[in-house]
Amino acid sequence: MYINMRPGDNAPLHASPDCFSRIHAYIPHGTMVHAAFFDGLWYCVKWEAHSGFMPANYLSAFDPSPALWQARYGPGVLSMPQEQARIHYITNLQADLNLFFDPFEPQLPENGCFCQQTKDTLIRFQFIRGLQK
Repeated sequence: MYINMRPGDNAPLHASPDCFSRIHAYIPHGTMVHAAFFDGLWYCVKWEAHSGFMPANYLSAFDPSPALWQARYGPGVLSMPQEQARIHYITNLQADLNLFFDPFEPQLPENGCFCQQTKDTLIRFQFIRGLQK
């Protein structure tokens, strides 16, 4: 499993399954750990030389790095010769946004920038998915 906090944050590794227990270590966001289910709220976690307990909401079965998002939605900036890639990324984004906000039609004016409604919707999408910086 992976530590899934906000980028730059660390998850506490507790001595026992109790938020008030001693903390053995702080594990950075995105770090791969060995985790075993303990109960509905906690996992037994091993990382480097440390072992302890961690709240389940700090763990993810998927790598939270931006690489998967960039593969699906593209890098931050595309040059004009990459028009086909841009269309592909916009199609992916539209399909995924429709899962949250139905129906949603991203507006891409001739200048190549998204309109304010699209930007606002993207901000909501990032907030829901925990992607905001």
